[in-house]
Amino acid sequence: MKSIRFWSLLALSIVFYSCASAPPPAPDPIPVPVKVIPDFVLEARKGTEDLRNKALSVKANVAARTSFDQGETGYTAGKEFQEKEEWDSSVANYTGSQALYKAAYEEAVVKRDAARASLNKAGEERGVSEKILADAEAERLEAEKADSDAAGDQNTPDTTAVPEAAVADEGDNL
Repeated sequence: MKSIRFWSLLALSIVFYSCASAPPPAPDPIPVPVKVIPDFVLEARKGTEDLRNKALSVKANVAARTSFDQGETGYTAGKEFQEKEEWDSSVANYTGSQALYKAAYEEAVVKRDAARASLNKAGEERGVSEKILADAEAERLEAEKADSDAAGDQNTPDTTAVPEAAVADEGDNL
């Protein structure tokens, strides 16, 4: 019984001291003011981001680098003006970027279509070239066969003819 009292007194004192050494609760966080961005700025930014993604989908950043880079510059400036809460400047930059992204998209599509047309034309020309090559190879093989047949008629020994020396030898024995 004494040991139970001892152990329970020890457990209580450990719990008491551990709770006493706990850190104080954190103070309430200071509320951060929320920036309210006007809808017309958000709409302009969303439109710019949509056109940017559309241009990126056709690799306009490679095919129409100049227009795309100018659009990127305007888009970045628009975001900076938005951070400074200069809404009109932000919208103006977003709108300018939209026009540049659209131009880059259209230029990339034209280049892509031209490249596809070139690839199709090259494929057709390759097919024609392969057909001509196959025809020329067939003609060459026919010519070789005809030459070998003609040469074979002159060089083949006549197995039905008896050599003259053999006939003369037989006549001497008679």
